[in-house]
Amino acid sequence: MISWNETLSTGIDVIDDDHKFLISLINQFAELAEHCEDLAQISIAVGALNEYVLNHFRREEILMMVCTYSERRQHQREHKAFTDIVDSLQQLYRLRPRLVNLREVAIFLSDWLNSHIAVSDQGYVAQMRAHKSLVDTVSTNLRDDVNFRFDEPDHLRVS
Repeated sequence: MISWNETLSTGIDVIDDDHKFLISLINQFAELAEHCEDLAQISIAVGALNEYVLNHFRREEILMMVCTYSERRQHQREHKAFTDIVDSLQQLYRLRPRLVNLREVAIFLSDWLNSHIAVSDQGYVAQMRAHKSLVDTVSTNLRDDVNFRFDEPDHLRVS
């Protein structure tokens, strides 16, 4: 289980709100992994977590791009590696749920998110704070548009 604390704070409201919600989703998943035998309920929780992670990463990557964060591509690669793992786990769980050790998955998710927020995400904080007005404007638009889609131009996409 992860607990929100100020060492995880970026000071960027939309990012911190996302992180708090991701922590709550991971903690809920950990509870289900520990106490629930309902495969359908666990599958729904995994799907919700996966969808929210993708939306959060999109928001974060848009903000990194508009602030011209120099380590954006590396950060995107971390996001891609994580989503690839989560996608694979989700597919395996759909096909063979008994092969997935949910407690170990919960530990992995908690450890990865905690480390990512505390280390990787802290790297962009100064750049985003330097562009606070722009970040606030873009964040408001992203928050208001629940159906936003962002397809990065091919020449900027990380593969």
